[in-house]
Amino acid sequence: MSRMKGNKMFMSIKIDLENAYDRLNWNFVEKCLKECNFPHKIIQLIHHLISSPSYKILWNREKTDTIIPTRGIALCNSVLSSIPYYHMQYAKHPRTLCVEMEKIQRGFIWGDTEQGRKPHLVGWDVICLSKMNGGLGLKRPHLMNEAFLMKMLWNLNTKPDDLWCKVLLSKYGTNNDLSSSIKSQPYDSPLWKALAGTWGEFQRNIVWKIGDGLHTNFWLDKWGSNNISLITVPTQSCIDTILNVKDVTNESGNWDDEFFFQNLPEKHCD
Repeated sequence: MSRMKGNKMFMSIKIDLENAYDRLNWNFVEKCLKECNFPHKIIQLIHHLISSPSYKILWNREKTDTIIPTRGIALCNSVLSSIPYYHMQYAKHPRTLCVEMEKIQRGFIWGDTEQGRKPHLVGWDVICLSKMNGGLGLKRPHLMNEAFLMKMLWNLNTKPDDLWCKVLLSKYGTNNDLSSSIKSQPYDSPLWKALAGTWGEFQRNIVWKIGDGLHTNFWLDKWGSNNISLITVPTQSCIDTILNVKDVTNESGNWDDEFFFQNLPEKHCD
């Protein structure tokens, strides 16, 4: 507390909003809604949504008795969404598993029990919107799985000197050239098979920054201004798919015009 000029005093209060959010008493929420003159039916609906869920904990492979919380409105997002994230970072989850995760999330939010299913009052796509856009901010499991794997591929390309990158690159013999040789075998690790399976989608959504051209594949990478791979437009039937951009420049660092005109349509030689 501090004193301003004159007789007035002021003070500041720092609140941990996340903790406060998790500890909101439901009666307090209801009283605030009444104080703001919300319609009675809306208040009843909101109270039902935040107070109806119950859950059980798996303890030593056995379910505990049903737990009915008395406060907090962020449990589903912090628990049901976060727990699987660790496993999503090293393996590709089957789509059926992701669907089952979402089924559990929906059941928790709307209060489904083994005895019956409650009405789901809002579409799942709306629930998964960000809080700013009127949703609860839940993440779709299959999209998060892909995002985690693409993030690893991004780091594998941009941070090859990190220890874990060196281990993977040396073990699977890519020689730092992921663009033309990333593939997996049945006996490879779940992580590498997941990365190899995600590579196609990852490659379709990136554009390479040239630099010195040593690590950019001339035919396979999207390094041009039109964001396409030149593998789709060659004029020759036989091409070298391990050719990098550096290979098509001359000693002075300029483009090898003769190579371009011999191997590409004229519109791609500008």
